[in-house]
Amino acid sequence: MITVTNISDEYARQNNKPPLEFTADAETALQSYEWPGNVRELRALVERLFIFNDTQTVNGPEVFAVLNRAPVPAGAEGDLDYQAAKKNFERNYIYNKLVKNDWNVSQAAADMNVARSMLYKKMEELQIEKLSFF
Repeated sequence: MITVTNISDEYARQNNKPPLEFTADAETALQSYEWPGNVRELRALVERLFIFNDTQTVNGPEVFAVLNRAPVPAGAEGDLDYQAAKKNFERNYIYNKLVKNDWNVSQAAADMNVARSMLYKKMEELQIEKLSFF
C-alpha cells in the first residue's frame, strides 16, 4: 500500500531533500479528503507540499491550502513577515499557472502577462521545477 510517507520519502531521496513530517492534524486532513484521483493526485500533493513549505513539518491547514479546500487561517503560516508571505504567494501563483498550462513556460508567461525570461528567473529564484515521479 502506498502511503503519503512512502511518497514523501521517495521524493526526498530523488531530490536530495529531507522527507516531510506530517502532524496528526495533517494526517486527519489527508484522510478526510475524498481522493477522486489516483496515486498521481497524492504524488502531486506531496510535490506541492515540498515546494510550498519552508519547513519539513506539514500541518493540517497547509494540507487544506494545497488541496484548495480552505484558506490558511490567519496565523497558521507561522507569523510570516511580508517578504516571506510575498514569496509564498509568488511560489503558489507561479506553480498554479504552470500546472494550468501543462508546464509550458511560454504559455504560462503569456497567461501571467510577463516575459518568459522573467518567469524562468522567478522559477529559479523560487526553486520551482517540474518533477517526475514516473
